[in-house]
Amino acid sequence: MSDDAATLEALVAGLDIEGTTCLLRLWNPAHRSVEYIPLSDGSWLGWRAVDDNRYCCGRHVWRQDGMPAWLPCPSVGRAQSSKKQCQDCELADVFLGLHQVHRAGARLSDGLNSYVMRPHYLYVAGFADGVEKVGTAVDFRKEDRLVEQGAVLATRVAYCSDGKMVRHLEDAVSSSLGLTQRHSVNDKARGLANPVSPANLRSEHGRVVDGVCAFVSRLHWQGVESIRENWGSEDRIELACGMCDRTLYPNDVRVGEHGLAVQGSFGLVILGTSDCYDLVVNLSTLISRRVQVGPFISSLPPKQDSLF
Repeated sequence: MSDDAATLEALVAGLDIEGTTCLLRLWNPAHRSVEYIPLSDGSWLGWRAVDDNRYCCGRHVWRQDGMPAWLPCPSVGRAQSSKKQCQDCELADVFLGLHQVHRAGARLSDGLNSYVMRPHYLYVAGFADGVEKVGTAVDFRKEDRLVEQGAVLATRVAYCSDGKMVRHLEDAVSSSLGLTQRHSVNDKARGLANPVSPANLRSEHGRVVDGVCAFVSRLHWQGVESIRENWGSEDRIELACGMCDRTLYPNDVRVGEHGLAVQGSFGLVILGTSDCYDLVVNLSTLISRRVQVGPFISSLPPKQDSLF
Protein backbone atom coordinates (compact mmCIF):
# COMPACT_ATOMS: atom_id res chain seq x y z
CA MET A 1 0.00 0.00 0.00
CA SER A 2 1.34 3.44 -0.87
CA ASP A 3 1.85 6.19 1.70
CA ASP A 4 -0.82 8.26 -0.04
CA ALA A 5 -3.46 5.64 0.74
CA ALA A 6 -3.17 6.09 4.49
CA THR A 7 -5.94 8.34 5.77
CA LEU A 8 -4.46 9.59 9.03
CA GLU A 9 -1.18 9.65 10.93
CA ALA A 10 -1.74 9.93 14.66
CA LEU A 11 -0.69 8.93 18.14
CA VAL A 12 -2.72 6.13 19.73
CA ALA A 13 -3.41 8.00 22.97
CA GLY A 14 -5.86 5.82 24.86
CA LEU A 15 -9.35 4.40 25.15
CA ASP A 16 -12.62 6.27 25.62
CA ILE A 17 -16.06 4.83 26.33
CA GLU A 18 -19.40 5.76 24.78
CA GLY A 19 -22.23 3.68 26.19
CA THR A 20 -20.99 0.11 25.86
CA THR A 21 -18.69 0.92 22.92
CA CYS A 22 -14.92 1.29 23.24
CA LEU A 23 -13.37 4.08 21.17
CA LEU A 24 -9.70 4.16 20.25
CA ARG A 25 -8.49 7.72 20.88
CA LEU A 26 -6.12 9.12 18.23
CA TRP A 27 -4.28 12.43 18.63
CA ASN A 28 -3.27 14.13 15.41
CA PRO A 29 -0.48 16.55 16.43
CA ALA A 30 -0.22 18.09 12.95
CA HIS A 31 -3.83 19.33 13.09
CA ARG A 32 -4.10 19.32 16.90
CA SER A 33 -7.28 17.29 16.66
CA VAL A 34 -8.68 14.15 18.25
CA GLU A 35 -10.18 11.34 16.21
CA TYR A 36 -12.02 8.28 17.49
CA ILE A 37 -12.33 4.80 15.98
CA PRO A 38 -15.23 2.73 17.35
CA LEU A 39 -14.16 -0.81 18.22
CA SER A 40 -17.63 -2.18 17.56
CA ASP A 41 -19.24 -4.76 15.31
CA GLY A 42 -19.09 -3.76 11.65
CA SER A 43 -16.19 -1.30 11.86
CA TRP A 44 -12.82 -1.73 10.15
CA LEU A 45 -9.53 -1.17 11.94
CA GLY A 46 -6.43 -0.88 9.79
CA TRP A 47 -3.07 0.61 10.72
CA ARG A 48 0.62 0.71 9.92
CA ALA A 49 3.33 1.38 12.51
CA VAL A 50 5.24 4.61 11.87
CA ASP A 51 8.34 4.03 14.00
CA ASP A 52 9.69 2.17 17.03
CA ASN A 53 9.37 5.09 19.46
CA ARG A 54 6.90 5.55 22.28
CA TYR A 55 5.32 8.96 22.81
CA CYS A 56 3.58 10.71 25.68
CA CYS A 57 -0.17 10.09 25.82
CA GLY A 58 -0.92 13.34 27.64
CA ARG A 59 -2.43 14.09 31.03
CA HIS A 60 -5.70 14.53 32.90
CA VAL A 61 -6.83 17.91 34.20
CA TRP A 62 -9.88 19.21 36.05
CA ARG A 63 -12.60 20.97 34.10
CA GLN A 64 -14.40 23.95 35.61
CA ASP A 65 -17.26 21.66 36.66
CA GLY A 66 -14.84 19.50 38.65
CA MET A 67 -14.91 16.58 36.23
CA PRO A 68 -11.68 15.14 34.81
CA ALA A 69 -10.72 15.66 31.18
CA TRP A 70 -7.89 14.43 28.97
CA LEU A 71 -5.39 16.80 27.36
CA PRO A 72 -2.64 15.90 24.88
CA CYS A 73 0.99 16.40 25.77
CA PRO A 74 1.96 20.00 24.84
CA SER A 75 5.18 18.81 23.23
CA VAL A 76 4.14 15.26 22.25
CA GLY A 77 7.47 14.23 23.69
CA ARG A 78 8.85 10.76 24.20
CA ALA A 79 7.30 8.67 26.95
CA GLN A 80 9.42 7.57 29.87
CA SER A 81 10.73 4.02 29.81
CA SER A 82 7.91 1.51 30.56
CA LYS A 83 5.42 4.38 30.95
CA LYS A 84 2.90 6.14 28.71
CA GLN A 85 3.69 9.70 29.80
CA CYS A 86 6.64 12.06 29.74
CA GLN A 87 7.84 13.21 33.15
CA ASP A 88 6.13 16.60 32.90
CA CYS A 89 2.72 15.08 32.10
CA GLU A 90 3.08 12.39 34.75
CA LEU A 91 3.79 14.96 37.46
CA ALA A 92 1.00 17.27 36.23
CA ASP A 93 -1.64 14.53 35.93
CA VAL A 94 -4.41 15.14 38.45
CA PHE A 95 -4.74 11.40 39.10
CA LEU A 96 -1.14 11.02 40.26
CA GLY A 97 -1.26 9.06 43.52
CA LEU A 98 -4.94 8.14 43.19
CA HIS A 99 -4.44 4.49 44.17
CA GLN A 100 -2.68 5.46 47.39
CA VAL A 101 -5.37 7.84 48.68
CA HIS A 102 -6.43 5.45 51.46
CA ARG A 103 -2.90 5.01 52.76
CA ALA A 104 -1.79 6.85 55.88
CA GLY A 105 -0.15 10.18 55.13
CA ALA A 106 -1.50 10.52 51.58
CA ARG A 107 -1.64 14.16 50.50
CA LEU A 108 -4.30 15.16 47.98
CA SER A 109 -4.88 18.26 45.90
CA ASP A 110 -8.25 19.98 46.32
CA GLY A 111 -9.44 18.62 42.98
CA LEU A 112 -8.40 15.05 43.68
CA ASN A 113 -9.84 15.22 47.18
CA SER A 114 -13.21 16.31 45.75
CA TYR A 115 -13.07 13.41 43.30
CA VAL A 116 -12.12 10.90 45.98
CA MET A 117 -14.88 12.07 48.30
CA ARG A 118 -17.57 11.27 45.73
CA PRO A 119 -19.54 8.03 46.23
CA HIS A 120 -17.84 4.92 44.84
CA TYR A 121 -18.87 1.36 44.05
CA LEU A 122 -17.16 -1.93 44.74
CA TYR A 123 -17.69 -4.47 41.99
CA VAL A 124 -16.82 -8.05 41.13
CA ALA A 125 -16.03 -8.59 37.45
CA GLY A 126 -15.91 -11.87 35.56
CA PHE A 127 -13.72 -12.44 32.49
CA ALA A 128 -13.78 -14.91 29.62
CA ASP A 129 -11.20 -17.23 31.20
CA GLY A 130 -13.33 -17.56 34.34
CA VAL A 131 -11.17 -15.27 36.47
CA GLU A 132 -13.05 -13.04 38.90
CA LYS A 133 -11.58 -9.77 40.20
CA VAL A 134 -12.64 -7.09 42.65
CA GLY A 135 -12.44 -3.44 41.67
CA THR A 136 -13.73 0.06 42.33
CA ALA A 137 -15.48 2.75 40.29
CA VAL A 138 -16.44 6.34 41.03
CA ASP A 139 -20.19 6.94 40.84
CA PHE A 140 -20.33 8.70 37.45
CA ARG A 141 -18.13 6.02 35.82
CA LYS A 142 -19.78 2.93 37.28
CA GLU A 143 -20.77 1.71 33.80
CA ASP A 144 -17.77 3.00 31.83
CA ARG A 145 -15.28 1.38 34.18
CA LEU A 146 -16.63 -2.11 33.51
CA VAL A 147 -16.58 -1.59 29.75
CA GLU A 148 -13.06 -0.17 29.95
CA GLN A 149 -11.87 -3.16 32.00
CA GLY A 150 -13.16 -5.60 29.42
CA ALA A 151 -15.44 -7.38 31.87
CA VAL A 152 -17.82 -9.93 30.38
CA LEU A 153 -20.25 -9.64 33.28
CA ALA A 154 -20.09 -7.95 36.66
CA THR A 155 -21.97 -7.23 39.85
CA ARG A 156 -21.74 -4.09 41.95
CA VAL A 157 -21.71 -5.39 45.50
CA ALA A 158 -21.27 -2.28 47.66
CA TYR A 159 -22.08 1.43 47.58
CA CYS A 160 -19.53 3.42 49.57
CA SER A 161 -19.61 6.97 50.84
CA ASP A 162 -16.25 7.86 49.29
CA GLY A 163 -13.20 6.60 47.45
CA LYS A 164 -11.11 6.03 50.57
CA MET A 165 -13.73 3.78 52.10
CA VAL A 166 -14.16 1.74 48.93
CA ARG A 167 -10.42 1.13 48.66
CA HIS A 168 -10.26 -0.08 52.26
CA LEU A 169 -13.16 -2.38 51.46
CA GLU A 170 -11.45 -3.61 48.29
CA ASP A 171 -8.33 -4.49 50.26
CA ALA A 172 -10.41 -6.28 52.91
CA VAL A 173 -12.26 -8.37 50.31
CA SER A 174 -9.05 -9.18 48.51
CA SER A 175 -7.11 -10.24 51.61
CA SER A 176 -9.96 -12.12 53.30
CA LEU A 177 -11.45 -13.90 50.29
CA GLY A 178 -8.36 -14.21 48.09
CA LEU A 179 -9.93 -12.24 45.25
CA THR A 180 -7.42 -10.57 42.92
CA GLN A 181 -7.48 -6.85 42.19
CA ARG A 182 -5.69 -7.22 38.85
CA HIS A 183 -6.20 -9.18 35.65
CA SER A 184 -3.71 -8.30 32.93
CA VAL A 185 -4.70 -7.42 29.37
CA ASN A 186 -2.57 -10.33 28.13
CA ASP A 187 -4.52 -12.74 30.31
CA LYS A 188 -7.82 -11.23 29.17
CA ALA A 189 -6.79 -11.78 25.55
CA ARG A 190 -5.75 -15.38 26.19
CA GLY A 191 -9.07 -15.94 27.94
CA LEU A 192 -11.07 -14.69 24.95
CA ALA A 193 -9.13 -17.10 22.73
CA ASN A 194 -9.89 -20.00 25.08
CA PRO A 195 -12.98 -19.05 27.07
CA VAL A 196 -14.95 -21.00 29.61
CA SER A 197 -18.52 -21.81 28.69
CA PRO A 198 -21.22 -19.19 29.33
CA ALA A 199 -22.79 -21.52 31.91
CA ASN A 200 -19.52 -21.97 33.80
CA LEU A 201 -18.85 -18.23 33.74
CA ARG A 202 -22.27 -17.43 35.20
CA SER A 203 -21.96 -20.16 37.82
CA GLU A 204 -18.52 -19.11 39.04
CA HIS A 205 -19.45 -15.44 39.05
CA GLY A 206 -22.57 -16.13 41.09
CA ARG A 207 -20.59 -18.19 43.59
CA VAL A 208 -17.96 -15.48 44.08
CA VAL A 209 -20.54 -12.70 44.32
CA ASP A 210 -22.48 -14.65 46.96
CA GLY A 211 -19.34 -14.85 49.07
CA VAL A 212 -18.44 -11.18 48.66
CA CYS A 213 -21.97 -9.98 49.44
CA ALA A 214 -22.07 -12.12 52.59
CA PHE A 215 -18.67 -10.78 53.65
CA VAL A 216 -19.64 -7.14 53.09
CA SER A 217 -22.91 -7.60 54.97
CA ARG A 218 -21.06 -8.98 58.00
CA LEU A 219 -18.72 -5.99 58.25
CA HIS A 220 -21.33 -3.40 59.25
CA TRP A 221 -18.93 -0.60 58.26
CA GLN A 222 -20.26 2.93 58.45
CA GLY A 223 -20.46 4.41 54.97
CA VAL A 224 -20.80 1.02 53.27
CA GLU A 225 -24.11 -0.28 51.92
CA SER A 226 -24.36 -3.84 50.63
CA ILE A 227 -26.04 -3.98 47.22
CA ARG A 228 -26.34 -6.38 44.30
CA GLU A 229 -26.55 -4.77 40.86
CA ASN A 230 -25.88 -7.05 37.89
CA TRP A 231 -24.22 -5.85 34.69
CA GLY A 232 -23.54 -7.52 31.35
CA SER A 233 -26.02 -8.61 28.67
CA GLU A 234 -26.55 -12.13 27.40
CA ASP A 235 -25.29 -10.97 24.01
CA ARG A 236 -22.04 -9.81 25.61
CA ILE A 237 -21.58 -13.14 27.38
CA GLU A 238 -22.28 -15.05 24.18
CA LEU A 239 -19.85 -12.90 22.18
CA ALA A 240 -17.07 -13.53 24.70
CA CYS A 241 -17.66 -17.18 25.54
CA GLY A 242 -19.88 -18.63 22.82
CA MET A 243 -17.03 -19.33 20.37
CA CYS A 244 -14.07 -21.54 21.27
CA ASP A 245 -12.01 -21.56 18.06
CA ARG A 246 -10.59 -18.06 18.01
CA THR A 247 -6.86 -17.54 17.50
CA LEU A 248 -4.58 -15.11 19.28
CA TYR A 249 -3.30 -12.63 16.69
CA PRO A 250 0.18 -13.86 15.79
CA ASN A 251 1.66 -10.57 14.53
CA ASP A 252 3.27 -7.80 16.57
CA VAL A 253 0.81 -4.89 16.41
CA ARG A 254 3.72 -2.45 16.86
CA VAL A 255 5.37 -3.44 13.57
CA GLY A 256 4.17 -3.47 9.96
CA GLU A 257 0.64 -3.35 8.54
CA HIS A 258 -2.53 -4.75 10.06
CA GLY A 259 -6.24 -4.78 9.32
CA LEU A 260 -9.35 -6.62 10.41
CA ALA A 261 -13.11 -6.40 10.50
CA VAL A 262 -14.10 -5.76 14.11
CA GLN A 263 -16.78 -7.92 15.71
CA GLY A 264 -16.58 -6.39 19.18
CA SER A 265 -14.19 -5.40 21.93
CA PHE A 266 -13.50 -6.02 25.59
CA GLY A 267 -11.49 -3.01 26.64
CA LEU A 268 -8.29 -2.96 24.60
CA VAL A 269 -8.82 -6.52 23.36
CA ILE A 270 -10.74 -6.74 20.12
CA LEU A 271 -12.42 -9.64 18.37
CA GLY A 272 -12.28 -9.57 14.59
CA THR A 273 -11.83 -11.45 11.35
CA SER A 274 -9.11 -11.40 8.72
CA ASP A 275 -8.39 -13.90 5.94
CA CYS A 276 -11.08 -16.26 7.29
CA TYR A 277 -9.50 -16.29 10.76
CA ASP A 278 -11.47 -15.42 13.90
CA LEU A 279 -8.91 -13.42 15.86
CA VAL A 280 -8.27 -12.00 19.31
CA VAL A 281 -6.08 -8.89 19.09
CA ASN A 282 -4.46 -7.20 22.09
CA LEU A 283 -4.11 -3.48 21.31
CA SER A 284 -2.59 -2.47 24.65
CA THR A 285 0.97 -2.31 23.30
CA LEU A 286 -0.23 0.06 20.57
CA ILE A 287 -0.94 2.78 23.13
CA SER A 288 1.73 5.53 22.96
CA ARG A 289 2.70 4.53 19.39
CA ARG A 290 2.37 6.55 16.22
CA VAL A 291 0.47 4.85 13.42
CA GLN A 292 -1.03 5.53 10.03
CA VAL A 293 -4.70 4.57 10.02
CA GLY A 294 -6.24 3.41 6.77
CA PRO A 295 -7.27 0.43 4.61
CA PHE A 296 -4.28 -1.72 5.55
CA ILE A 297 -4.52 -5.49 5.76
CA SER A 298 -2.81 -8.15 7.85
CA SER A 299 -0.40 -10.66 6.38
CA LEU A 300 -1.44 -14.09 7.68
CA PRO A 301 -0.66 -17.63 6.54
CA PRO A 302 -3.24 -19.49 4.44
CA LYS A 303 -6.10 -20.93 6.44
CA GLN A 304 -4.89 -24.51 6.10
CA ASP A 305 -1.54 -23.61 7.69
CA SER A 306 -1.11 -23.48 11.45
CA LEU A 307 -0.46 -20.12 13.09
CA PHE A 308 1.65 -21.82 15.73
